[in-house]
Amino acid sequence: MESSSPPDYQALYLRAEEEKKLAEEERQREAQLRKQAEERERQAEERQRQAEERQRQAEEHQQQAEQERDKEREQTQQTTFAELIQYCHNYTSLCLRVESPSRSTTGTVPAPKGKRCPLQLLP
Repeated sequence: MESSSPPDYQALYLRAEEEKKLAEEERQREAQLRKQAEERERQAEERQRQAEERQRQAEEHQQQAEQERDKEREQTQQTTFAELIQYCHNYTSLCLRVESPSRSTTGTVPAPKGKRCPLQLLP
């Protein structure tokens, strides 16, 4: 019942070569698909990074706009009478310093003719 004819080695070899070739092509296809998947993932990460950067810039821009609005509101708000008095007090109570005439005036200082001028200052 057993067949006594020898196996066809050439056919077996060709079939093994064909299977080997198909397996190699399958590995190459899988490698290419894996490479494409990695590239798509990299692109998706890049898009997400760009979206986060745009979001951060938008938030920063909004915060800057709010700060500018607050500053403008503060500068344009009306001054109350109490604030006016406080500002006047602060500015008029500053210490005055006498500097040398070379730093404060240019040219010569004319004598005060026809004007009242104190001869001495008392503390």
